[in-house]
Amino acid sequence: MNSPTLTDYTQRVPAAGALRGGTRQPEKPLLSIVTAVLNRKESLQRTIDSVAGQSFRNVEHVIVDGGSTDGTLDVIRANEKRIAFWSSEPDSGIFDAMNRGVAASRGQYIAILNSDDFYAPEALESVAATIAATNCDVAYGDYMFRVQDIGMEKAISASTELHLGMTIGHAIFIARSVYERLGLYDTRFRYSADLDFALRMLHNGVKFAKVLDGRVLQYFSSGGAAELHLWSATREATSIVRAHAGFYHGSVYGLKGLKRVFLRGAQNLNRRIFGEPSYLRAKERYYAAAGYRKTNRS
Repeated sequence: MNSPTLTDYTQRVPAAGALRGGTRQPEKPLLSIVTAVLNRKESLQRTIDSVAGQSFRNVEHVIVDGGSTDGTLDVIRANEKRIAFWSSEPDSGIFDAMNRGVAASRGQYIAILNSDDFYAPEALESVAATIAATNCDVAYGDYMFRVQDIGMEKAISASTELHLGMTIGHAIFIARSVYERLGLYDTRFRYSADLDFALRMLHNGVKFAKVLDGRVLQYFSSGGAAELHLWSATREATSIVRAHAGFYHGSVYGLKGLKRVFLRGAQNLNRRIFGEPSYLRAKERYYAAAGYRKTNRS
């Protein structure tokens, strides 16, 4: 089974002419931001604000809702003038929703911004400047990883190096031409289709460029599906790395994932035996030792 193509999905979303907004400065690239959301009324407003508040104006925000029932649609409707396109219908998972958003986008470059995450100020200006200077296929940058239940965060240095964990999956802007050439996210994968896509890009001559000013582009929150189903996600990711990079790299990647699985098990055992306060204190000590710091951001 091959990955779905843009053509497969373009037939399922409205024509580009139905999108509101448009390029305000033709000499600069249009950036499309795709947010897939399901029942995130508490966090979606900040996500929308972080896009609408950018100084870079050649941007469109595409929101694909999976049939929310918690008031998320009220947030979307209240922001319709700031959103280029939105839809709400059941999907077959987050990567199906992301594919729909990519197909509905008009931008020369497309980024995925989760509904719990948000951009740093001036992030898109930095991305556009990097694209203009390098003519890259993919612009990417560092991001701040936020552990929400203990209020700690750490800047993660983005890298395309597999042996370093290949930490480019979050603050990344991909040329539409790449999706046209390589296809979309493989919906056979529940947790790691973005990892699969990143490896496909690395093995198909895609030109990467890290943002030139080195700034943190995005705040990425813990608690996603891969983290909630860590064992299944680790097995899936390991199989993907083995398929693309061979047994050795896949095994090393899998061992790193198993370390996280065992740590999670120990943390959960602590919680069951000693209770929530002890669990949170131990978790704070662990992340502090790993270089995370307390933050006032909620």
